[in-house]
Amino acid sequence: MGEDIHQKTFAKSKKTGKWIDAASIDFDAEPEVFKHLVPFRNYKLFSLFGSRRADWKELDASGYGIPEEVKKDLPELADFHENNFGDWYGYVWFTRKKLVEEIDKYIDCLSSPEKYYADFDEDIRAEQLAELEEFRVALEDWLSDATILKELLLEIKAKLKEQEQYFEDYKDIIDFDDVIYMFWFDN
Repeated sequence: MGEDIHQKTFAKSKKTGKWIDAASIDFDAEPEVFKHLVPFRNYKLFSLFGSRRADWKELDASGYGIPEEVKKDLPELADFHENNFGDWYGYVWFTRKKLVEEIDKYIDCLSSPEKYYADFDEDIRAEQLAELEEFRVALEDWLSDATILKELLLEIKAKLKEQEQYFEDYKDIIDFDDVIYMFWFDN
């Protein structure tokens, strides 16, 4: 059975000061403003958002669970997600600004195993780097996976960049840097 990633996007209304489901902003206007960021099922990419199906390190999130401000302003939505009737797990969220920063950092660390493992525990780092040095096929696999992850992260970053065309139109309604992207999984 496969696992899927889900996304919900929230924005803080400048008029009311309350958090809203971003889908309500682009309902009739521009349905592409807050499009789904993760392009398709890829468990290696999913692991960056907290999936249990692969073991690449996670992006440094803005928070976990449902953001408190969303719970306060959208209690029905929060209640639905907190008491889900399915097999949802791994709620993680990012502000737009934080997500862009983390993607940039992650792309940089994918340039080499040394950079990727730099922040790991010393013993784990040494073990992983030794394995990659000893087994050429392991290094080739790592480099291949890193290239794919980099391409997928660049695709997400391009979608975030596309949103900038709407900044001017929506500047009196929301602050795009504070938009929250919440992700979760099911399996």
